[in-house]
Amino acid sequence: MRRLLDYHVSLPDLMITPVDFEQIEFHPSDEAMRASCTQPFAGYEAGCQNYGRTWSCPPKCPPLDEMKARLKACGAFYIIALRATLPAGFKTSKGKFKNVQAMYKRMDDMLDACLEALLEKIPGSIALFASPCRLCEREGVGPCTCPDVPCRNPSKMHYSLSSHGVDTFATMTNAGIPIETNPEIRVSRIGMLCTVDAIDIDALRTPCEKELTNFH
Repeated sequence: MRRLLDYHVSLPDLMITPVDFEQIEFHPSDEAMRASCTQPFAGYEAGCQNYGRTWSCPPKCPPLDEMKARLKACGAFYIIALRATLPAGFKTSKGKFKNVQAMYKRMDDMLDACLEALLEKIPGSIALFASPCRLCEREGVGPCTCPDVPCRNPSKMHYSLSSHGVDTFATMTNAGIPIETNPEIRVSRIGMLCTVDAIDIDALRTPCEKELTNFH
């Protein structure tokens, strides 16, 4: 495990793990899904700051049953995760905490790039991102229009694991993948690729590693 001593140079570790649909844990209801987004965590006492602020996140995303059915139509599922070691004492140091926030953002950018490359390589696949849709921000047309104006480009909207009602920690546990629920040592940014047919892991890893090197 490489430690991110330099947040602009070092790369996190890539992990790709196949999972069965039965191992994917969904929240039991739309209400439970929304409640999970508003649970406080380190530095965010009101829960996820994207809640209600993007069209791709709860409570603005489609209902749980619709999102669950979208995934069930696929035949193979892969957790795509990036992992990095956290600096000791980051929760009590403003400087370190700021660096960790920057690291989270950078890892999200990396994971987005990996998943976008896989979507391009595997037509008909579905990608679930760690972060909400940031298409408009990246294309320079401004922040998400939510909640005042309809989405500028709904056909290209990126949905997250949370927007599909996936309980990430329970799913990782079901798949036998270690993860810290309140990270102290290692942080993970987690997405998922859903495909019609099974794909060789190396065929998934190669385009992801290529994208990661672009951040080095």
